[in-house]
Amino acid sequence: MTDHKIGTREQWQAARDELANLEAEHAELGQRATEQRRQLPWVPVEKEYQFDTEHGKKTLAELFDGRSQLPRVQHHVRA
Repeated sequence: MTDHKIGTREQWQAARDELANLEAEHAELGQRATEQRRQLPWVPVEKEYQFDTEHGKKTLAELFDGRSQLPRVQHHVRA
């Protein structure tokens, strides 16, 4: 079990304010990292990958079927 320090409300508020600033910095860094990730250059896929589908083997290009992104399929379990 952790031994927690007992302090005043003012000490708690000061520590909470410091934590809030750290969390804000963390969020900003996450946003910057996300933006840098989006700016990474794309690299062409040159290998002929084969995927097993319900309709037989398909290449990556065949999976995309002229689209820029694959469709997202969501599965829902109903009770």
